[in-house]
Amino acid sequence: MFPSAGSCQSLTRSTSELIHQITFEIPGTRHKFEVIRLLEQRTQPFLESTGLLSLAELTQTSDSAQTLRLGGFMS
Repeated sequence: MFPSAGSCQSLTRSTSELIHQITFEIPGTRHKFEVIRLLEQRTQPFLESTGLLSLAELTQTSDSAQTLRLGGFMS
């Protein structure tokens, strides 16, 4: 069950330095990764791909409820 549009909270940008971290290291292992910041991504590609559809609401959209309707999650 999906929450109603009225119960969705808006996301805000973080000011934490950790959002720019691209490596994780502990003794014996080192991992490098790339973070995809959904808030900075265009919505349309997420609406066009079935596998990404559920993430569309978290992208750069001005109207989350409308994005959910476009994705077929709300009637």
